Amino acid sequence: MTGSVLSAGRLRATLAIAALGAAFGALQGTMLYVGLKQEPSLPFQPSLPRMLVWQVLSWLVWGALAPAILELGARVRPDRPARWLAIHLPAALVFSTVHAAAGIAVMAATSPFGTRRARPLSEELVGRITSSLHFELLVYTAIVGASYAVDYYQRFRDRELRAAQLEGRLAEARLEALRLQLQPHFLFNALHTVAGLVRQGENPAAVEMLARLSDLLRATLDGGGRPLVPLAKELALAELYLGIQQVRFADRLRVERAIDPSLLDTAVPPFALQPLLENAVRHGLGARAGSGLLRIVAERTADGLCLEVQDDGRGLAPASGNPAEGVGLGNTRSRLDQLFGSAARLELVPRPGGGTIARLVLPLSTSPAAAADAA
Repeated sequence: MTGSVLSAGRLRATLAIAALGAAFGALQGTMLYVGLKQEPSLPFQPSLPRMLVWQVLSWLVWGALAPAILELGARVRPDRPARWLAIHLPAALVFSTVHAAAGIAVMAATSPFGTRRARPLSEELVGRITSSLHFELLVYTAIVGASYAVDYYQRFRDRELRAAQLEGRLAEARLEALRLQLQPHFLFNALHTVAGLVRQGENPAAVEMLARLSDLLRATLDGGGRPLVPLAKELALAELYLGIQQVRFADRLRVERAIDPSLLDTAVPPFALQPLLENAVRHGLGARAGSGLLRIVAERTADGLCLEVQDDGRGLAPASGNPAEGVGLGNTRSRLDQLFGSAARLELVPRPGGGTIARLVLPLSTSPAAAADAA
């Protein structure tokens, strides 16, 4: 609240003070009229319109003085109490004197008490100030104090807004860091598989895998780093990944899908399925000599969207109930915590009949970004 130009905030404060003053003046004028009407020996006949005009105009004077009071209050703040008191106390006396003089002029113009004997202005002014100085000082202090209260509240709201924006940017930065951590991890594993094919002399398979890896990386880069994408897009990425693995394992990899079509627009984190698939291939199919089953499930449950990657491999380690988590699963847990907090979870449980189920439970919603991608 600085500067000589009447800002929008200062204008609103001035109008509010004027409105409150007019309302209080109307109330006080009505009360005076009712009280005077009950006095039988008055030398004049009370007039409600004159009483109202007199009181409302007298209080509106404070609205006219408010911009100057607010400006002084903004320039001299209470962080230095001695200086504040040394400046505002004389200022309050000056503004009170101005208001008293204006009140005398309004009274003379409206004659709310009928025709009165004229007295010198100085005598009227001294009498008015003597009788109402304490109230005038109270009004001045209330105007300045209210301006401080509004200013402190606005600063508090601004700090809250900045803190929320900073927290949002920090969360976005963490998510981006996790995303950038996951992509090189996946790329390393995929290239390691290509190198294995080359060492085994399976050059056509290595070339095909590189082509599919190129398609997958292109689709990944097209995501633009969005925190959420439609499930349909995530399933398409999963199919590209499975295509790479099917080059590696050929007829040893059997894939089944049980996808609820009504969930395809549901918002999910990008690359949410890929670590689950990678974990199933590594700990399930990769540890056995024969063929293996990998099943992808997307269904609606009481908790929201449930995504499962099931395998019929060796299952969980019996000692711990959970295999050691690598970068992929640990990264996915961190991203879920950043995006959804306790509303999402990732768990590994034994599969009936042998193997493991990696289960991802997410809130059931469609984000604007996901909806835009799905359109």
